Amino acid sequence: MNILVTGTAGFIGYHTAKRLCEYWKQTGHHENAVECFQRSIEVDDLAEDFYQDLMTCYWQLGRRADALSIYERYKETVSTKLGVEPSAEANRLRKAIVSEMNSNT
Repeated sequence: MNILVTGTAGFIGYHTAKRLCEYWKQTGHHENAVECFQRSIEVDDLAEDFYQDLMTCYWQLGRRADALSIYERYKETVSTKLGVEPSAEANRLRKAIVSEMNSNT
């Protein structure tokens, strides 16, 4: 499924992409939401909310390792490009996922 057209001229815009991704997420179409958030990150790799939403989708799909991988990818991106750490909100999401993983083992 080609949800978004990537590239500067073809990208549908941040807010439209966000609404589309949120639609998929809220209607329980998490696989479509995952693809949408992934494509959005390809266009704007500093949009933390896309990463957090992608992490949440993976978590809801039971793919906790993938969710944590996305966190690490975002952490590396903002560290390299901006010299900062992920937000407290992103860290809380990561900790919640790790906590759930630990309680299920």
